[in-house]
Amino acid sequence: MEIKRRPLLKHIIYGSLLTGSFMATRSSWLQAKAQLTTEKELYIGCFRDAQKNYGVALLNHNYKKIWSSLLLHRGHGIIFHPQQKHIISFPRRPGYEIVIHNPFTQQKTLIVQSLPGQHFYGHGVLSPDNQYLLATVNDYQHKKGLISVFDTHKNYELVNQLNTHGIGPHDILFDSQNHIFVANGGLFTKPSEGRKVLNLESMQSSIAQLDWPSGKCLKQYISPFKKLSLRHMTINSGNIVAFAGQYQGSLDDEVPLVGFIQEGMMKWLPMPDFSGHLFQQYIGSISYDISGQTLAATSPRGNQFILWADIEHTPSIETSHIIDVCGLCPTVENHTFLATNGLGQCWEIASQQEPLMKTIYPGLSWDNHLTKI
Repeated sequence: MEIKRRPLLKHIIYGSLLTGSFMATRSSWLQAKAQLTTEKELYIGCFRDAQKNYGVALLNHNYKKIWSSLLLHRGHGIIFHPQQKHIISFPRRPGYEIVIHNPFTQQKTLIVQSLPGQHFYGHGVLSPDNQYLLATVNDYQHKKGLISVFDTHKNYELVNQLNTHGIGPHDILFDSQNHIFVANGGLFTKPSEGRKVLNLESMQSSIAQLDWPSGKCLKQYISPFKKLSLRHMTINSGNIVAFAGQYQGSLDDEVPLVGFIQEGMMKWLPMPDFSGHLFQQYIGSISYDISGQTLAATSPRGNQFILWADIEHTPSIETSHIIDVCGLCPTVENHTFLATNGLGQCWEIASQQEPLMKTIYPGLSWDNHLTKI
């Protein structure tokens, strides 16, 4: 539906939210700007510090923090706008504010609020031409999922909302053919009820494939497993969308938590024996490596890092025990990933090698997701 009103925008002087050791000074701006032009790899992730403040940080190739800024609320997914140099952080559900930073200049921070009766769902993506920001939304007044579309050329003005053809949309991405994929988790919640699931027995989760920009539903991939909520996705250069879920049933149930879409069908990856207990039926993040041939996932509740090689043919599986691991993204090396956890640790993990802890930030807890710039 077309939106004829703009969302409430707040302009806050950059750095005015910042306190303590995470204060963004002029030197940190200059350092971040310099490293953006020289570094081949930068990473962004959200965190909670020892004072229980929430924030977002920028890491260099050594996983050293070169810039950070505090947030009013807990962050979740984060993306980077390559032309405008904006770091865009999405709030954990139910969240009402998308925060847009520019750590490379002293521009003001911009906060975009959700419409009344709606809240954001933690993730977003840029359109293929980078003009539009798409964010998943829970329209809890009408019990349906939406995608809010913001024009980045017009100060992130809200210009449209698209139907996700499901409930509880979470992650969202584009393929190379300008199709939107959105993971409808299927779980209906309302802010007045906290995070309580109100439709557990009737829930239906799906991956919806939509046309851009019309929003027309091209195909629905329905989860065949009742109570498996599909939440997160990743895509490689071959347009193979992989997805991960969180099962709302018993730990004793043997349910695959990770799969991929190939030739118009959902296919499921092998899981270890007793995976319900091993992973606590919960996958927090999923990512391809830079080659697109190796897939990894994290289970913070199960303290497990999982890796699959050659998923399209004869997938093999490796697991590693890392406490509270969740944040995940590829590095610049093939078959290698950066993973973070709630203990402030940054781990480098490569196929058929032991995980290597590269750095630690005492008192800091990394949140669920990482993004490589």
